[in-house]
Amino acid sequence: MPSLLEYMLESDDMFLLLQGTITLKTFISIASEECLKVVSREEIIKVTKKLLDPKTNEQAAICLGNLVIQVICKVQPKIDTSLLMCVVTKIYKSRMPSIVQSLVLIFARLIQTNPGPIVQFLSETSIDNRICLKIVLDKWLLQQPLFRGTYTRTVTMSSLLKLFRMRD
Repeated sequence: MPSLLEYMLESDDMFLLLQGTITLKTFISIASEECLKVVSREEIIKVTKKLLDPKTNEQAAICLGNLVIQVICKVQPKIDTSLLMCVVTKIYKSRMPSIVQSLVLIFARLIQTNPGPIVQFLSETSIDNRICLKIVLDKWLLQQPLFRGTYTRTVTMSSLLKLFRMRD
């Protein structure tokens, strides 16, 4: 695990980052407690933020949304706002629908559990003088018809309905 994180931090190879993301997500999903005995939370978050950097090859980010969800659920249960800002920035800069789908799913799941605080956070922060809520919703609604998979479509649509019902 320490070697994997080190390789991922140092490399810009798209295939290494893609396979490393999948491997890291699987390790955290199945054995988060054991992973945290070997590496620190900060190291995992540092690698995740590197993958979320808009300069990192976008094609290496296909499974990035699932990794971030696992990090939020099992590594850093108290949501790190800087991590969420990295997700919004990546959404803002992404052009591939599959990447947007992967990253929007993060906010869809967060809206399912904590709609008020997530909407408040997104509406109070901005990137390039654009409100984060507008960035996320613009990309989300534009790409929603292209989302693949029953789970993704169900979660994203139910989260949009939850936002609509909030009437905030």
